[in-house]
Amino acid sequence: MVHLNVKKRKMSRHEKAKSGFLDTWFGRPKKTGGGVERGYDTVPRGAEPRADDEEPSAAAEYRSKVDALDDAQLQRRFEEMLSDMNLSEEKKAPLRKYSKDQKKQMLVAYKFVNAQEGRSKFEKPSDYVAYLSQPELSVGKLHSCLENLRIALTNNPLSWIEEFGPKGIETLLTTLNLCYTNDSRYDRVQYECIRCLSAILNNTVGIRTVFECREALPVLARSLDARKPHCAMEAAKVLAAICLIPNGHEKVLEAITMAGESSRKPRMLPIVEGLVTKAPESLKNGCMQLMNAIITEPEELEFRMHLRSEFMRTGLYDMIDELRAGAEGSRQIQMNVFDTHAAADQDEFLAKFDDVR
Repeated sequence: MVHLNVKKRKMSRHEKAKSGFLDTWFGRPKKTGGGVERGYDTVPRGAEPRADDEEPSAAAEYRSKVDALDDAQLQRRFEEMLSDMNLSEEKKAPLRKYSKDQKKQMLVAYKFVNAQEGRSKFEKPSDYVAYLSQPELSVGKLHSCLENLRIALTNNPLSWIEEFGPKGIETLLTTLNLCYTNDSRYDRVQYECIRCLSAILNNTVGIRTVFECREALPVLARSLDARKPHCAMEAAKVLAAICLIPNGHEKVLEAITMAGESSRKPRMLPIVEGLVTKAPESLKNGCMQLMNAIITEPEELEFRMHLRSEFMRTGLYDMIDELRAGAEGSRQIQMNVFDTHAAADQDEFLAKFDDVR
Protein backbone atom coordinates (compact mmCIF):
# COMPACT_ATOMS: atom_id res chain seq x y z
CA MET A 1 0.00 0.00 0.00
CA VAL A 2 1.32 3.45 0.90
CA HIS A 3 4.71 3.90 2.44
CA LEU A 4 4.43 5.84 5.67
CA ASN A 5 6.78 8.68 6.51
CA VAL A 6 6.61 8.46 10.29
CA LYS A 7 7.40 11.65 12.12
CA LYS A 8 9.73 11.47 15.08
CA ARG A 9 8.11 11.43 18.50
CA LYS A 10 8.89 10.20 21.95
CA MET A 11 8.12 6.49 21.97
CA SER A 12 6.41 4.78 24.86
CA ARG A 13 8.34 2.17 26.80
CA HIS A 14 6.12 -0.47 25.23
CA GLU A 15 6.95 0.68 21.70
CA LYS A 16 10.68 0.83 22.46
CA ALA A 17 10.57 -2.71 23.74
CA LYS A 18 8.63 -3.97 20.72
CA SER A 19 10.85 -2.12 18.24
CA GLY A 20 13.96 -3.40 19.98
CA PHE A 21 12.58 -6.94 19.88
CA LEU A 22 11.91 -6.81 16.14
CA ASP A 23 15.21 -5.08 15.36
CA THR A 24 17.16 -7.74 17.24
CA TRP A 25 15.58 -10.68 15.47
CA PHE A 26 15.62 -9.10 12.00
CA GLY A 27 18.98 -7.44 12.30
CA ARG A 28 18.20 -3.84 11.40
CA PRO A 29 21.41 -1.79 11.40
CA LYS A 30 22.04 0.69 14.17
CA LYS A 31 22.07 4.40 13.40
CA THR A 32 24.79 6.60 14.75
CA GLY A 33 25.86 10.21 14.51
CA GLY A 34 24.60 13.53 15.71
CA GLY A 35 20.91 14.23 15.40
CA VAL A 36 20.05 10.67 14.42
CA GLU A 37 17.96 8.39 16.58
CA ARG A 38 20.03 5.94 18.57
CA GLY A 39 20.08 2.35 17.37
CA TYR A 40 18.67 -0.48 19.45
CA ASP A 41 20.81 -2.58 21.73
CA THR A 42 21.79 -6.11 20.77
CA VAL A 43 19.45 -7.43 23.43
CA PRO A 44 16.03 -5.79 23.01
CA ARG A 45 15.03 -3.46 25.81
CA GLY A 46 12.33 -5.08 27.85
CA ALA A 47 12.66 -8.43 26.09
CA GLU A 48 14.11 -10.09 29.18
CA PRO A 49 12.74 -9.64 32.73
CA ARG A 50 14.79 -7.54 35.15
CA ALA A 51 14.89 -7.59 38.93
CA ASP A 52 12.65 -4.53 39.18
CA ASP A 53 9.95 -5.79 36.82
CA GLU A 54 6.47 -5.90 38.28
CA GLU A 55 5.79 -9.57 37.53
CA PRO A 56 9.08 -11.50 37.30
CA SER A 57 7.40 -14.64 38.58
CA ALA A 58 4.88 -14.56 35.72
CA ALA A 59 7.68 -14.28 33.17
CA ALA A 60 9.57 -17.14 34.78
CA GLU A 61 6.42 -19.25 34.83
CA TYR A 62 5.82 -18.60 31.14
CA ARG A 63 9.43 -19.51 30.34
CA SER A 64 8.94 -22.81 32.14
CA LYS A 65 5.81 -23.52 30.10
CA VAL A 66 7.68 -22.81 26.87
CA ASP A 67 10.53 -25.09 27.94
CA ALA A 68 8.01 -27.89 28.51
CA LEU A 69 6.59 -27.75 24.96
CA ASP A 70 7.21 -30.78 22.77
CA ASP A 71 8.43 -30.33 19.18
CA ALA A 72 4.95 -30.22 17.62
CA GLN A 73 3.62 -27.75 20.20
CA LEU A 74 6.70 -25.57 19.84
CA GLN A 75 6.33 -25.49 16.07
CA ARG A 76 2.64 -24.58 16.30
CA ARG A 77 3.23 -21.78 18.82
CA PHE A 78 6.15 -20.45 16.79
CA GLU A 79 4.06 -20.31 13.60
CA GLU A 80 1.26 -18.55 15.49
CA MET A 81 3.76 -15.92 16.64
CA LEU A 82 5.10 -15.39 13.11
CA SER A 83 1.55 -14.95 11.80
CA ASP A 84 0.73 -12.49 14.56
CA MET A 85 3.80 -10.46 13.62
CA ASN A 86 2.42 -10.08 10.06
CA LEU A 87 5.71 -11.15 8.45
CA SER A 88 6.17 -11.96 4.78
CA GLU A 89 7.16 -15.51 3.83
CA GLU A 90 10.58 -14.15 2.92
CA LYS A 91 11.14 -12.95 6.50
CA LYS A 92 9.62 -16.06 8.05
CA ALA A 93 11.95 -18.43 6.19
CA PRO A 94 15.21 -17.69 8.10
CA LEU A 95 13.37 -17.65 11.44
CA ARG A 96 12.02 -21.14 10.81
CA LYS A 97 15.61 -22.39 10.61
CA TYR A 98 16.32 -21.37 14.21
CA SER A 99 17.20 -24.05 16.72
CA LYS A 100 14.62 -25.16 19.28
CA ASP A 101 16.32 -23.11 21.99
CA GLN A 102 16.34 -20.00 19.82
CA LYS A 103 12.66 -20.43 19.02
CA LYS A 104 11.84 -20.78 22.70
CA GLN A 105 13.82 -17.65 23.53
CA MET A 106 11.99 -15.75 20.82
CA LEU A 107 8.58 -16.92 22.08
CA VAL A 108 9.40 -15.76 25.61
CA ALA A 109 10.73 -12.41 24.40
CA TYR A 110 7.70 -11.78 22.20
CA LYS A 111 5.29 -12.69 24.98
CA PHE A 112 7.05 -10.36 27.40
CA VAL A 113 7.00 -7.42 24.98
CA ASN A 114 3.30 -7.85 24.19
CA ALA A 115 2.41 -8.31 27.87
CA GLN A 116 3.47 -4.78 28.84
CA GLU A 117 0.20 -2.84 29.22
CA GLY A 118 -0.69 0.60 30.46
CA ARG A 119 2.77 2.12 29.98
CA SER A 120 1.52 5.15 28.04
CA LYS A 121 -1.59 7.24 27.57
CA PHE A 122 -2.41 5.30 24.41
CA GLU A 123 -1.64 1.61 24.70
CA LYS A 124 -4.65 -0.52 23.84
CA PRO A 125 -6.90 0.03 20.82
CA SER A 126 -9.73 0.93 23.19
CA ASP A 127 -7.61 3.82 24.55
CA TYR A 128 -7.53 5.43 21.11
CA VAL A 129 -11.22 4.79 20.47
CA ALA A 130 -12.21 6.30 23.82
CA TYR A 131 -10.02 9.38 23.34
CA LEU A 132 -11.14 10.09 19.77
CA SER A 133 -14.77 9.68 20.83
CA GLN A 134 -14.52 12.64 23.22
CA PRO A 135 -16.51 15.67 22.02
CA GLU A 136 -14.87 18.97 21.10
CA LEU A 137 -11.24 17.83 21.03
CA SER A 138 -8.90 20.50 19.69
CA VAL A 139 -7.31 20.11 16.26
CA GLY A 140 -3.90 19.70 17.88
CA LYS A 141 -5.06 16.92 20.19
CA LEU A 142 -6.85 15.10 17.38
CA HIS A 143 -3.80 15.29 15.14
CA SER A 144 -1.41 14.11 17.86
CA CYS A 145 -3.63 11.16 18.76
CA LEU A 146 -4.01 10.14 15.11
CA GLU A 147 -0.24 10.30 14.57
CA ASN A 148 0.26 7.95 17.50
CA LEU A 149 -2.53 5.69 16.25
CA ARG A 150 -1.00 5.46 12.77
CA ILE A 151 2.33 4.39 14.23
CA ALA A 152 0.59 1.85 16.48
CA LEU A 153 -1.36 0.43 13.54
CA THR A 154 1.87 0.13 11.56
CA ASN A 155 4.06 -1.41 14.26
CA ASN A 156 1.72 -3.62 16.28
CA PRO A 157 0.83 -7.24 15.42
CA LEU A 158 -2.32 -8.32 13.62
CA SER A 159 -4.05 -9.14 16.90
CA TRP A 160 -3.84 -5.44 17.83
CA ILE A 161 -5.44 -4.38 14.55
CA GLU A 162 -8.10 -7.07 14.97
CA GLU A 163 -8.89 -5.69 18.43
CA PHE A 164 -9.09 -2.16 16.96
CA GLY A 165 -11.73 -3.67 14.67
CA PRO A 166 -15.03 -2.20 13.45
CA LYS A 167 -15.40 0.12 16.44
CA GLY A 168 -12.03 1.70 15.76
CA ILE A 169 -12.76 2.12 12.06
CA GLU A 170 -16.12 3.73 12.85
CA THR A 171 -14.32 6.18 15.12
CA LEU A 172 -11.87 7.05 12.34
CA LEU A 173 -14.72 7.58 9.89
CA THR A 174 -16.53 9.84 12.35
CA THR A 175 -13.36 11.91 12.70
CA LEU A 176 -12.94 12.01 8.91
CA ASN A 177 -16.53 13.19 8.46
CA LEU A 178 -15.81 15.89 11.04
CA CYS A 179 -13.03 17.17 8.80
CA TYR A 180 -15.41 17.49 5.85
CA THR A 181 -17.63 19.87 7.82
CA ASN A 182 -14.84 22.10 9.16
CA ASP A 183 -12.29 24.59 7.85
CA SER A 184 -8.73 24.12 6.59
CA ARG A 185 -7.35 23.74 10.13
CA TYR A 186 -8.65 20.17 9.97
CA ASP A 187 -6.74 19.31 6.78
CA ARG A 188 -3.87 17.76 8.73
CA VAL A 189 -6.34 15.74 10.81
CA GLN A 190 -7.98 14.52 7.61
CA TYR A 191 -4.57 13.56 6.21
CA GLU A 192 -3.71 11.47 9.28
CA CYS A 193 -7.13 9.77 9.22
CA ILE A 194 -6.46 8.62 5.66
CA ARG A 195 -3.00 7.37 6.60
CA CYS A 196 -4.50 5.42 9.51
CA LEU A 197 -6.93 3.75 7.11
CA SER A 198 -4.00 3.02 4.80
CA ALA A 199 -2.14 1.32 7.66
CA ILE A 200 -5.22 -0.76 8.52
CA LEU A 201 -5.56 -1.85 4.88
CA ASN A 202 -1.97 -3.06 4.80
CA ASN A 203 -2.91 -6.58 5.92
CA THR A 204 -5.66 -9.15 5.39
CA VAL A 205 -7.24 -8.60 8.81
CA GLY A 206 -7.61 -4.88 8.17
CA ILE A 207 -8.86 -5.36 4.61
CA ARG A 208 -11.58 -7.73 5.78
CA THR A 209 -12.67 -5.37 8.56
CA VAL A 210 -12.80 -2.33 6.26
CA PHE A 211 -14.70 -4.24 3.57
CA GLU A 212 -17.28 -5.27 6.16
CA CYS A 213 -17.89 -1.59 6.98
CA ARG A 214 -20.00 -0.37 4.06
CA GLU A 215 -19.45 3.32 4.87
CA ALA A 216 -15.65 3.15 4.99
CA LEU A 217 -14.69 3.51 1.33
CA PRO A 218 -17.43 6.03 0.40
CA VAL A 219 -16.28 8.25 3.27
CA LEU A 220 -12.67 7.86 2.13
CA ALA A 221 -13.64 8.66 -1.48
CA ARG A 222 -14.88 12.07 -0.36
CA SER A 223 -11.23 12.98 0.22
CA LEU A 224 -10.68 12.98 -3.56
CA ASP A 225 -10.76 16.75 -3.60
CA ALA A 226 -8.08 18.58 -5.60
CA ARG A 227 -8.46 21.62 -3.32
CA LYS A 228 -6.68 19.54 -0.66
CA PRO A 229 -3.82 18.02 -2.71
CA HIS A 230 -2.09 16.04 0.05
CA CYS A 231 -5.32 14.43 1.25
CA ALA A 232 -6.51 13.75 -2.30
CA MET A 233 -3.18 12.18 -3.27
CA GLU A 234 -3.18 9.87 -0.25
CA ALA A 235 -6.81 8.86 -0.83
CA ALA A 236 -6.15 8.19 -4.52
CA LYS A 237 -3.18 5.94 -3.75
CA VAL A 238 -5.15 3.97 -1.16
CA LEU A 239 -8.14 3.50 -3.47
CA ALA A 240 -5.85 2.51 -6.37
CA ALA A 241 -4.29 -0.20 -4.22
CA ILE A 242 -7.72 -1.45 -3.12
CA CYS A 243 -8.70 -1.87 -6.80
CA LEU A 244 -6.07 -4.62 -7.06
CA ILE A 245 -7.52 -6.62 -4.15
CA PRO A 246 -10.14 -9.31 -4.92
CA ASN A 247 -13.58 -7.61 -4.89
CA GLY A 248 -11.81 -4.29 -4.33
CA HIS A 249 -12.49 -2.83 -7.77
CA GLU A 250 -16.24 -3.21 -7.34
CA LYS A 251 -16.11 -1.60 -3.89
CA VAL A 252 -14.02 1.35 -5.11
CA LEU A 253 -16.43 2.00 -7.99
CA GLU A 254 -19.35 1.83 -5.56
CA ALA A 255 -17.54 4.25 -3.23
CA ILE A 256 -16.79 6.90 -5.86
CA THR A 257 -20.34 6.51 -7.22
CA MET A 258 -21.82 7.19 -3.78
CA ALA A 259 -19.45 10.13 -3.27
CA GLY A 260 -20.50 11.53 -6.66
CA GLU A 261 -24.18 11.19 -5.81
CA SER A 262 -23.57 12.96 -2.50
CA SER A 263 -21.84 15.90 -4.21
CA ARG A 264 -24.19 15.81 -7.23
CA LYS A 265 -21.21 15.73 -9.60
CA PRO A 266 -19.98 13.14 -12.14
CA ARG A 267 -18.32 10.35 -10.16
CA MET A 268 -15.01 10.51 -12.10
CA LEU A 269 -14.73 14.31 -11.91
CA PRO A 270 -12.69 14.48 -8.66
CA ILE A 271 -10.07 12.19 -10.23
CA VAL A 272 -9.92 14.19 -13.46
CA GLU A 273 -9.68 17.45 -11.50
CA GLY A 274 -6.50 16.10 -9.92
CA LEU A 275 -4.91 16.02 -13.40
CA VAL A 276 -5.33 19.69 -14.30
CA THR A 277 -2.27 21.76 -15.22
CA LYS A 278 -2.00 23.57 -11.88
CA ALA A 279 -2.29 20.38 -9.78
CA PRO A 280 0.89 19.27 -7.94
CA GLU A 281 2.83 16.53 -9.68
CA SER A 282 2.33 14.15 -6.75
CA LEU A 283 -1.45 14.54 -7.05
CA LYS A 284 -1.34 13.97 -10.81
CA ASN A 285 0.61 10.75 -10.23
CA GLY A 286 -1.85 9.54 -7.59
CA CYS A 287 -4.88 10.28 -9.76
CA MET A 288 -3.27 8.63 -12.79
CA GLN A 289 -2.63 5.51 -10.68
CA LEU A 290 -6.24 5.43 -9.55
CA MET A 291 -7.60 6.05 -13.05
CA ASN A 292 -5.46 3.26 -14.52
CA ALA A 293 -6.46 0.86 -11.74
CA ILE A 294 -10.14 1.59 -12.33
CA ILE A 295 -9.88 1.16 -16.11
CA THR A 296 -7.56 -1.84 -16.41
CA GLU A 297 -8.81 -4.15 -13.67
CA PRO A 298 -12.12 -5.41 -15.18
CA GLU A 299 -11.87 -8.57 -17.29
CA GLU A 300 -14.65 -7.57 -19.70
CA LEU A 301 -13.47 -5.53 -22.70
CA GLU A 302 -16.74 -3.61 -22.97
CA PHE A 303 -16.57 -2.56 -19.31
CA ARG A 304 -12.97 -1.33 -19.67
CA MET A 305 -13.89 0.70 -22.75
CA HIS A 306 -16.94 2.12 -20.99
CA LEU A 307 -14.87 3.27 -18.01
CA ARG A 308 -12.19 4.80 -20.25
CA SER A 309 -14.87 6.61 -22.23
CA GLU A 310 -16.43 7.89 -19.01
CA PHE A 311 -13.12 9.48 -17.98
CA MET A 312 -12.70 11.03 -21.44
CA ARG A 313 -16.22 12.50 -21.38
CA THR A 314 -15.67 13.89 -17.88
CA GLY A 315 -12.80 16.10 -19.04
CA LEU A 316 -9.81 13.86 -19.69
CA TYR A 317 -10.18 14.27 -23.47
CA ASP A 318 -9.41 18.00 -23.22
CA MET A 319 -6.21 17.51 -21.22
CA ILE A 320 -4.81 14.17 -22.45
CA ASP A 321 -2.41 15.74 -24.99
CA GLU A 322 -1.00 18.10 -22.39
CA LEU A 323 -0.59 15.23 -19.92
CA ARG A 324 1.37 13.26 -22.53
CA ALA A 325 3.54 16.23 -23.52
CA GLY A 326 4.61 17.06 -19.98
CA ALA A 327 4.93 13.51 -18.69
CA GLU A 328 8.18 12.35 -17.12
CA GLY A 329 9.24 10.02 -14.33
CA SER A 330 6.35 8.37 -12.50
CA ARG A 331 3.72 10.17 -14.57
CA GLN A 332 5.37 8.96 -17.77
CA ILE A 333 5.04 5.39 -16.49
CA GLN A 334 1.35 5.90 -15.73
CA MET A 335 0.78 7.59 -19.10
CA ASN A 336 2.40 4.63 -20.84
CA VAL A 337 0.10 2.25 -18.93
CA PHE A 338 -2.93 4.26 -20.03
CA ASP A 339 -1.90 4.38 -23.71
CA THR A 340 -0.75 0.75 -23.89
CA HIS A 341 -4.00 -0.62 -22.46
CA ALA A 342 -6.09 1.71 -24.62
CA ALA A 343 -4.31 0.48 -27.75
CA ALA A 344 -4.64 -3.18 -26.70
CA ASP A 345 -8.37 -2.77 -26.04
CA GLN A 346 -8.82 -1.06 -29.40
CA ASP A 347 -7.08 -3.97 -31.16
CA GLU A 348 -9.22 -6.50 -29.28
CA PHE A 349 -12.39 -4.60 -30.18
CA LEU A 350 -11.47 -4.45 -33.88
CA ALA A 351 -10.63 -8.15 -33.87
CA LYS A 352 -14.07 -8.93 -32.45
CA PHE A 353 -15.68 -6.69 -35.07
CA ASP A 354 -13.80 -8.49 -37.86
CA ASP A 355 -14.95 -11.86 -36.50
CA VAL A 356 -18.56 -10.68 -36.60
CA ARG A 357 -18.21 -9.61 -40.25
